[in-house]
Amino acid sequence: MKQFKRIFCVFMVIAAVIFTFNITAFAEDEPGVAGGGNTVDKVEIPATKITISGNKITMNVGETAQIKYVLRPKNSDDYVIMKSLYTDIVTVTQSGLITAVGPGTGYVTVRTGSGKKAKMTVIVRTPEESIGQTPLRIDLEDEYVNLRVGETSKIIPHLFPPEIKNPEFEFLAHDPSIVDVTNTGVVTGKYPGKTRIDVINGDPKTVYNVYVYQRVYKGIDVSKWQGDIDWAAVKADGIDFAIIRSGYGKATPDEKLAANVKGSEENFIPYGLYHYTYAKTPEEAIIEAEFFVNRIKNYSPDMPLVLDIEEPFYKEMSKKQVEAIINSFMKVLKENGYQNSAVYSNAYFLTNTVDTDRVSAAYPIWVASWGDVEKLDAFYDGSYFLWQYSSSGKVAGINGDVDLNYLYY
Repeated sequence: MKQFKRIFCVFMVIAAVIFTFNITAFAEDEPGVAGGGNTVDKVEIPATKITISGNKITMNVGETAQIKYVLRPKNSDDYVIMKSLYTDIVTVTQSGLITAVGPGTGYVTVRTGSGKKAKMTVIVRTPEESIGQTPLRIDLEDEYVNLRVGETSKIIPHLFPPEIKNPEFEFLAHDPSIVDVTNTGVVTGKYPGKTRIDVINGDPKTVYNVYVYQRVYKGIDVSKWQGDIDWAAVKADGIDFAIIRSGYGKATPDEKLAANVKGSEENFIPYGLYHYTYAKTPEEAIIEAEFFVNRIKNYSPDMPLVLDIEEPFYKEMSKKQVEAIINSFMKVLKENGYQNSAVYSNAYFLTNTVDTDRVSAAYPIWVASWGDVEKLDAFYDGSYFLWQYSSSGKVAGINGDVDLNYLYY
């Protein structure tokens, strides 16, 4: 156990630098509980395949086009999510209308709730643009990857303008002790940690982010709604860690905080602490963060502190407004010595309500997506170190359902 505790201490240091067409709910019915697992209207006939009419289109800035797709079986009532990977090049509505915004090569993914997906490449250029042989930019199909030690992934770069034939790329890992990368872009995880890989073609350069983990730990997150917990039984059932709610809003404490921390500590279960926010302004976020810090000042969590942000009203705000709330909250935690604080939300929120790249680059991400890893991959493209994969888990020592999580470290 001492060795396991040391592992989590090392994890804290690493974490400091680590970095569904019909969604009907973000949070559980109970207030202030981490529960944004992309709940959707019930699907009776999940899609087994999705195809789109054409997988590549060339457009001028300002033009629009309609994505047409077909689900199999034909009577499938599965829902579909549209997403643009580069919104500065092309945008897409959930009805499938794509708009060319700026020159470049963009990608639109069309994904079903069952995890089936198709992708369209959108090449956007202005009428004045010359078709030369000078590369202007490198775009990546994926900018982040989570890899277990020994696993591999391939970097797939695209050079703009696309008329340049047979481009050659150079791949350079910032930390070769964490990953190996070949001259064809095959990446292999070597040692836990986070690093970047430069993808180069002459002057254009972009970055591929890699998070490598050794193994997966199973944990739970709890609040007063789990009642009195038998933490010895939880430990005996194979739970490796716990994330405990401290409270929610500006001044509402979780009445089971002390008991849950005590139970975790007495049974040598590493734990983290989370606060559920209702803040609508940066000023309110500061008040909530100060309340959070005051509530937990006498505890020594082994794992990160977490801001839980998932209320539906955030969908009505701009991404910059939501990110300002997150940044204000996290700044207070940092000023109080909590350097590795993380952000929790559901995959839909993290994909559509904030800038995924900026937020996942700034903070470790705990993502909620209830189901299998295919569903997670379908709805979220950013980095993460924690995945809440179920809201209906059964664990000895807890009456009723409990959220289940995987920690990658």
